Amino acid sequence: MPEDVTKAVNSTIDTMYHLVGTCKMGQDDENTVVDTRFKVKGVRGLRVVDASVFPKVPAGHPAAAVFAIAGCAADLIHEDRRDKSF
Repeated sequence: MPEDVTKAVNSTIDTMYHLVGTCKMGQDDENTVVDTRFKVKGVRGLRVVDASVFPKVPAGHPAAAVFAIAGCAADLIHEDRRDKSF
């Protein structure tokens, strides 16, 4: 590709969507990475609490949903530490 075309492409191309779903959450053991308590399956002591746990791309900006799951995860972490089940 000619250098001027490469520069034009690199200066104007951007992702349209916020990247989500790389660590899908759910109860399905085969197709999910994170369980419903945000724990990474098979890795003790690791949780993922960000947009990567979303199973699908939200229709709007993911910030509000990330804030909501962060609050939920904080409650679950406190609960697990009280119960010493983590």
